[in-house]
Amino acid sequence: MVSFFESVVRDHSKDHAVTVTRNGATRSPPNPYTTLLDSTTPDQPIDQPRSVQLETRKMSRMHLVDKVKARSHNLAIEKLVRTKPRADMVRLGTSYGGWWLPQNLIDKQSICYLVGLGEDASFDLALTEGYGCEVWSMDPTPRSITFAETIDDPRFHFMPVGVWSSEKTLRFYAPQNPTHVSHSIVNAQGTTTYFEAECKTLLAIMAELGHDRIDLLKMNIEGAETEVVADMLANGPTPRVLLVAFESASGTVRDLRCVRSLTAHGYIPVAVQGHSITFVRD
Repeated sequence: MVSFFESVVRDHSKDHAVTVTRNGATRSPPNPYTTLLDSTTPDQPIDQPRSVQLETRKMSRMHLVDKVKARSHNLAIEKLVRTKPRADMVRLGTSYGGWWLPQNLIDKQSICYLVGLGEDASFDLALTEGYGCEVWSMDPTPRSITFAETIDDPRFHFMPVGVWSSEKTLRFYAPQNPTHVSHSIVNAQGTTTYFEAECKTLLAIMAELGHDRIDLLKMNIEGAETEVVADMLANGPTPRVLLVAFESASGTVRDLRCVRSLTAHGYIPVAVQGHSITFVRD
């Protein structure tokens, strides 16, 4: 029996000319296989011991498989999630850390929670500088804490805390590539190195800050998003604008089920780019 993921991979590997619509524009996604096979296999120095060469090749193959899975996941999300475009959509931030935003729903009074800072505050600062609102950025990763200390904007507030469905101390597992910053509660990349950090629910953070609502919630939390979304739908809050990066750690099927749960609770997808989806609550 062919699994859902296998069918998605086959679909995109042999028919990669699927048209994707983004705010009225169309394009043909690249073939994930030909693109990656041409770019991810490093040359092996001839003076390396054979054992080192074999291990390097093994890691290269694993890296290739992970990238193919991620690319196929992103294409599946783009193809299968139907959006209802809005005329007021703008993209804020860098190509790496930016998001599509319905700008008419954000103003100076908006309360914005941005979970998952990493080392890119371009979206956070686009909100403070462009709309004059205050943002609360959250990330317990040590490098993110250091990075946040360099940001000099009184409307930017940083909390070194993780967000989860309950209040507890959890392990955040490192990425396979040590140059990457993002760590994962669900161990998205199957590593053994981790740090531990305090995690809180959205409602607990709101109570601590004295907020009675969230107008904009962004989550880029390396596979923990489905757990947090489930808690949000069950217990609150209900932000008007919701930005979620579905990282595929839970699998494409589970991510799509999470999208369906959101739509069933009145959240309408208005923009999709890769694994990142912008929702507006009806």
